[in-house]
Amino acid sequence: MTDINNKELLLEAIDNYDLYSMNKRNVLKIIVSASIEGIARISGKRISELSNKSLGNVFLTLRNLEKDGFIKRVKNPGEQYFSYTLNSDKIKFLTKLYYHNTKQLKK
Repeated sequence: MTDINNKELLLEAIDNYDLYSMNKRNVLKIIVSASIEGIARISGKRISELSNKSLGNVFLTLRNLEKDGFIKRVKNPGEQYFSYTLNSDKIKFLTKLYYHNTKQLKK
């Protein structure tokens, strides 16, 4: 199973990624939870509802996640909203970092 499809592990890794604010981690977790094979078709409005953050805050967070390379925003023809593709290299980085940090804690 790839890191992108192992949602349980990935959600734990995101929770433990201290370089991001709680808000950024929550938005990324929503995208991961909504994804199928690394692609999430979810509206900004729905992310806003699930995160209890304003739509403006969600779009700013999505832009930051895109700038950081964790997601790529794609406008699909005929759809009203963007889909978000997870960057598999960044996902692998997160899970490796999580594995490394949990091993260090066990020592």
